[in-house]
Amino acid sequence: MTLPIILLLVILIIALVLFSIEWMPPDVTALGVLVSLIILGLVPMDEAFAGFGSDTVMLLLGILIITAALLRTGVVEVVNRKLLQITSKHPRGLLPALMLAVGSLSAIINNTAAAAFFLPVILGVGQRVKKSASRLLMPMAFAAILASSVTLIGTSTNVVVSGLLTQFGLQPMGMFELTPIGIPILLVGILYMYFIGQHLIPKRTDQGTFTDMFDLRPYLAELRILPGSSLDGNTLAQSDTPLKGRFY
Repeated sequence: MTLPIILLLVILIIALVLFSIEWMPPDVTALGVLVSLIILGLVPMDEAFAGFGSDTVMLLLGILIITAALLRTGVVEVVNRKLLQITSKHPRGLLPALMLAVGSLSAIINNTAAAAFFLPVILGVGQRVKKSASRLLMPMAFAAILASSVTLIGTSTNVVVSGLLTQFGLQPMGMFELTPIGIPILLVGILYMYFIGQHLIPKRTDQGTFTDMFDLRPYLAELRILPGSSLDGNTLAQSDTPLKGRFY
């Protein structure tokens, strides 16, 4: 075993340990691995940073920008609000509607980001309909994973594979090339989870309210409306306050 191989194995072991214990952020660990490879001469300088200019990295960056734009502009909040309105009238349609919403969003952005967007909504809906969060979170995860095969940008794995195809002189994957296969997979997964899968998921005891689970209490404030106030008996939409425009 040569010295470069030994150094590489040591770097990989240290990286795995740091990734597992999360002593520092994962992105810092990844950059540290890259810098270590360059300093030790295991990777040439021109090849070390070649990946930052690849089409795959730029496409992933664009997906992250689109995801942030959907969150900042309130598009996701509108979708969540509509989901709550629909499921409140038809409780039995909560699970398929939820999986379909997560799957649809996961097809146009990253599946991990889509799951993260719907996580607080699902916890809130579960408390409102008095249903265990475990019965909703697992179907949400499966919907996000299954929807990753609907479009090219559904998951970063598809983007990486498409980039590898171009490196070997092949045509890259099209945006909707996987759609004829991905949509049936998603629909079958939703049907399976609705009729069979949800009955196999154990009902776990809730760990308290959404506020207690995520330790949000220090960031909350309460406002008491006194009798005779112009806000008394009105909803936020009906009130004439600066907060109205932030939520409606």
